[in-house]
Amino acid sequence: MTQKALNKRWKDNKKGLEDRLVELMGLEIRKEEIPLDCKRISEEDKDSFTLIKIRYNTFPSQRIIRTSEGELIYSDYKGDDEKKRSNINAFLLIPRGIKEKTKAILTLHQHHGVFNIGKNEVVKEGVGDDNQKYALELVNKGYVVLAPDSIGFEERQLEHKLSRDSWGERYLFGDELLHGRTLLGKNMLDLIRGMDILESLNEVDSQRIGCMGHSLGGTQTFYLTALDKRIKAAVSNCGISTIPFIQKNHICHHFSFYIPELLKEGIDTPEILTLINPRHFLISATTNDKNFPIEGVEELYRLGKELYNVQNLHLKIHEGGHQFPTEARESAYKFLDENL
Repeated sequence: MTQKALNKRWKDNKKGLEDRLVELMGLEIRKEEIPLDCKRISEEDKDSFTLIKIRYNTFPSQRIIRTSEGELIYSDYKGDDEKKRSNINAFLLIPRGIKEKTKAILTLHQHHGVFNIGKNEVVKEGVGDDNQKYALELVNKGYVVLAPDSIGFEERQLEHKLSRDSWGERYLFGDELLHGRTLLGKNMLDLIRGMDILESLNEVDSQRIGCMGHSLGGTQTFYLTALDKRIKAAVSNCGISTIPFIQKNHICHHFSFYIPELLKEGIDTPEILTLINPRHFLISATTNDKNFPIEGVEELYRLGKELYNVQNLHLKIHEGGHQFPTEARESAYKFLDENL
């Protein structure tokens, strides 16, 4: 077979690239049909901020069912996990004493193969990894922070007895594919709704909204920033690399990592970086990350700069494995302070 550059058609076709990426993810964004519905569940005063638990609606999933007459039709999702699919539990952290609209951050939790922990790990002391408290640290730096559960985690674990823990993630991945969607696409719709929440708050300056996440949260941050132009600056820690390098090294990622036909279409992470351009984006990486090897991360940065001339793209490399050490977090906060 003759070799050919699959990505050439995207180099000067940003709109076509975005449309194709949305199509491959199976995204169906129907904001005008679904008014935002947000409820306050609880409120707790902390030393420097107010911790509010909220629940808000997301874009509902549809499923294909067979009727008693034998026909296959689309139907709104019904079942024991319906509420988990169409409602998001999140923490909203608001700094004490806000007098004018201020900057805000959507913070996305990691995967780590632990499904009973989600938003709590980035917000609460004593839960999970101490190096994952970036939502708590950011509110103490004056940011309004939203920390939601990803579907399949914490309060959004599926209820069915056969869909708990990792089996729930597998089920969701396969179910989305059967309906022409992807789990990453579902994550994107949920996170776009999170951006709607932040934009709706009286305390938030809509021109100063950012996003940050580690691992799964870092991957989600990358794709969300490409798709949602309301994000002005973002940090992905240990969350992205060039995909062919990952595949070459037989690294198996979380199920939200995969988009069918993405590489076949000539789309890799350097191409997707062009959708972020010229907004500010920091790739934060570590030297010994077994999930996103540093060689693939450096390749992504180099191609973004040299092949596509992506502006305002930054790379910071820190010592360590697949983690978010103090040095990396402080570097990320400095980046956000400078660009929001």
